[in-house]
Amino acid sequence: METQAPTMSETGEEEFVRISRLAVGSLFLSMIGLLGILSFSFVPIAILATVCALVACIRVAQNQSLGGGTAAIIALALGTMTTGWSIAETTMTNKKLYAKAAEHAKLYLQTLAQGDTYQAMEMRKEEQERQVAGTKLNIMYASGRTKEQGDMDQFLADPITQDIINSGPKSDWQFVRGLDITRKGLSQTITVKMANEAGEGEEIIVAMKRATQQIQGSDAALWNVILHTAKVDK
Repeated sequence: METQAPTMSETGEEEFVRISRLAVGSLFLSMIGLLGILSFSFVPIAILATVCALVACIRVAQNQSLGGGTAAIIALALGTMTTGWSIAETTMTNKKLYAKAAEHAKLYLQTLAQGDTYQAMEMRKEEQERQVAGTKLNIMYASGRTKEQGDMDQFLADPITQDIINSGPKSDWQFVRGLDITRKGLSQTITVKMANEAGEGEEIIVAMKRATQQIQGSDAALWNVILHTAKVDK
C-alpha cells in the first residue's frame, strides 16, 4: 500500500519514491485521535493510530526505497501522547470518584451501625426524593404509607442490614479499594469495598450512584446508595 512521489536522483533525473499509505493513514488517524484529550471515546482511534504508525516505521526502516518515515514518526508520537494522557487522566478521575464514593459509603454504614435506620433508608433515595430537614422520619415511615413501610420492612429484613446494625456505634468502616465504575450518560455507578476495622475485619460491598444535575446554574453531584451486599472477591 504505497503511493509514489517524484525525487531527483544523483544524475539529476526525476525518479519516483514510494510513500507508505500506512504512514499517511496513521498520521491522519493520530490527528483525529487527538480528540481523545477531550473525549475518551476517541482514544481507541489514537491507539489504532499508534499501532499503524509503529508498523509503518518498521516497514520504512526495512525498505530504503519506501518513504513516509517522518509522517509515521509524527503519528507514533501523537498517538502515544494521546493514549498516555487519556489513561493517566482516567486513572486520576477514577481515583477521585472512588475516594468520594467511599466517603458517602462510610457515612451510610456508620449511620446504619448507630441504629439510625430511617436516616440510612433516606440515603438510599435520590437526593431530590428525600424528606426535607426536620421531618420526623420514624413517624413518616410508621404513618401507614404502604410503600414506605414496605420498603423499610424489606430493608430491615435483609441479613446484611442486620450485620451492619449489629456492628454497633463503635464500628469503624473504612475504604479498602474501588471495584468498578460504570458510566451511563451523566451518571456513574461506583462500587467500593469497605471494612470494619474496629471489628473482625468484616467487609461490605457498597454501590453508590453519582448523578450530575444543574442547580442554580452550576453542576452539582448528587449521591445515593444503590445497594450493599456481602464480601465479593473481585
